[in-house]
Amino acid sequence: MHGLIWQYQIYTGSLLLASLIVFILLHSGWQFRNTSEGKCFTLLMASLFIWTVLQFLEVIFQDPFVKIWLSKISYIGIVNVGPLFFLFILTYTQQIKKWKILQILALWIIPVTVLLLAITNEWHHLIWPNIIQVQIGFKTYLTYQHGFIVYLLAAYSYLALFFSAISLIYYMKQVPKEARSKIYFLLIGAFFPLIGSVLYLGKGPPFPGMDLTPFSFLLTGIFISISVFRFQLLDIIPIALDVLFTSMTKGVIAIDLNNRVVAINPSAEKIFQIHSIVIGQKVWEAFQGYPEFGNQFHLFVSENNEFEIENPKRNGWLNVRISPIIDSKKNYKGRLITLEDITTRKRTEKNLQESKERFEQVAEQAREIIWEIDTDGLYTYISPRIESIVGYKPEEIVGKMHYYELHPAEQRQSIREEAKKIFQEKGIFRDYVSEVETKEGKRLFFSTNGVPILNDQGELLGYRGSDYDITILKKMEQVKDEFISTVSHELRTPLTIIKESINIVLNEYTGPLNLEQKESLMIGKRNVDRLSRLINDVLDFQKIQFEGFSMNLQPENINLIAKEFQITMLSIAREKGLDLRLELDVNLPDVMLDKDRIIQVLTNLINNAFKFTENGYVLIRTEPYDDSFIKVTIQDTGIGIALENIEKLFQRFSQVAPFELRKSGSTGLGLAICKEIIEKHHGKIWVESELGKGSSFCFTLLLSSVIYNIDSQ
Repeated sequence: MHGLIWQYQIYTGSLLLASLIVFILLHSGWQFRNTSEGKCFTLLMASLFIWTVLQFLEVIFQDPFVKIWLSKISYIGIVNVGPLFFLFILTYTQQIKKWKILQILALWIIPVTVLLLAITNEWHHLIWPNIIQVQIGFKTYLTYQHGFIVYLLAAYSYLALFFSAISLIYYMKQVPKEARSKIYFLLIGAFFPLIGSVLYLGKGPPFPGMDLTPFSFLLTGIFISISVFRFQLLDIIPIALDVLFTSMTKGVIAIDLNNRVVAINPSAEKIFQIHSIVIGQKVWEAFQGYPEFGNQFHLFVSENNEFEIENPKRNGWLNVRISPIIDSKKNYKGRLITLEDITTRKRTEKNLQESKERFEQVAEQAREIIWEIDTDGLYTYISPRIESIVGYKPEEIVGKMHYYELHPAEQRQSIREEAKKIFQEKGIFRDYVSEVETKEGKRLFFSTNGVPILNDQGELLGYRGSDYDITILKKMEQVKDEFISTVSHELRTPLTIIKESINIVLNEYTGPLNLEQKESLMIGKRNVDRLSRLINDVLDFQKIQFEGFSMNLQPENINLIAKEFQITMLSIAREKGLDLRLELDVNLPDVMLDKDRIIQVLTNLINNAFKFTENGYVLIRTEPYDDSFIKVTIQDTGIGIALENIEKLFQRFSQVAPFELRKSGSTGLGLAICKEIIEKHHGKIWVESELGKGSSFCFTLLLSSVIYNIDSQ
């Protein structure tokens, strides 16, 4: 009797010690819970802890009802130990990647079934057909007779532990010898629960009715703890290295001294469209579908090697780098092959080369000068056409001259500043007219168009564009302008005489007129007035563009000008059946402007609005614009302007209205004159319109506090 009591005390103490060791391992595994291996290890230790602690409590409690329920609850740990140990080994050996989620969940079909049967044993007695109460001294112990289901669970757990051991043995062949020690201890630890379970179920232990399986996990815990603490089984460094290996975008293949594949990461599997089953095969066997690689890899040197692969499954280019694998004792263990799929890069390079060749072929045949510059303005390409126009050979310019060096010395600084602004905005050069100095010192006019060259990240690499020699066009334009100016001046004097003569006759200073005579003279007077306006527009534009004009800038309140102008134009608006409205910001500061010129702009814009608005209203609006400007808008409810015509509006002699709506006698210079006047005020003018929905002509004027700084600069 005393011997049995002593034996049970040893058993109870062993359970307590096993629980403490498992708890320490559980705490250690919790530190690695962010990794897949750490999660599985923590769940395994938690199941063992539930099992050993509840078995310990079952021994020390005396109430049979409590003992039975503690045994039932302990099955939460019992049923999970086998599949969790197997899952831990699969994760640790990286074989879990081959398993699907449904396959993993299927591992718990039997354990969950057994747990439910254990809890409901009183209904069917499939777990414990009979429970015998044994009294030893003052202690009550229970002996459980096991049913078929318990043996089924044991067999299932044996299989899980057996396949875990097989996986570990298979994995050991793939790792270096110095890394196998921790696997040996893990493998030995896996067999102790098998031995303990066999002894318990077979009635073989020296303590009848006592489950030695938890006690055997004491030994398993010791061996696992050696792996964890002595050999750093869950060390974050190998885990991190494994994560790095599997997540690398580059393909990685490790081969041993016998040219066998010992490791291959998912990227390499994807490149060659193979699976990890090639592990253990010779390189030329594993990659027999890719003879360019399998038969020639030993010829590759350590540096980068580019080669093309052709296969029904895949065509492309690879960059291969070979590195030796050397252990801590400087012993050569094999080779590490790094693969990078450069197919996209090679195709891009090929396309770029073909594009460059096509570009140069077109550039050499073009009448324009085709060029490319970098972000500093240095020429990186210029077509041979440059020599026949400017006198420089391409080799005298490319890599040696900047774009501004072709311009006259006195203009270079201003051109650089203008170009710098466009570069910063990654803008487009469109019909940029400038002077160019030839090699002999002759000056030409070029019209430049250019677009930015950007990389995939949108960063500026340079500009590409063309120069067109417009020197002859400029001269012809000058001759034409001079001719128009001369003709206009020559016509002004006789027109004045004709106009005055008609007025004298109309006023009947020469005698009375009948109605028919007056109507004829009125027609003549209207046409003389119209012709006079045309000549004045032409002369005004010529003066603005070529001779320049002085502006009498004074601080003015734009709202007062708008109100005065409304009163002046109100009668014309009423004749047209239109409403002329004002919408003024009363808090606007003064602006520096030439009142007569701004009234000229307003008159032109309002008259245009009246011409093309049949009903509705015309609105004059003033408002702030940015920090340095005020904006004036002339808005109408007229016919609007087609999008394709908006860019032509401010060009001279341009008329974009439909033919049937054009008024006879229009020169198409009105908006061009407005543009010149506003730009002389350091402002800008533009239009916002949509066909059939009216138009808004807008212009800006600098505040008086700002214009002094502009003029001084």
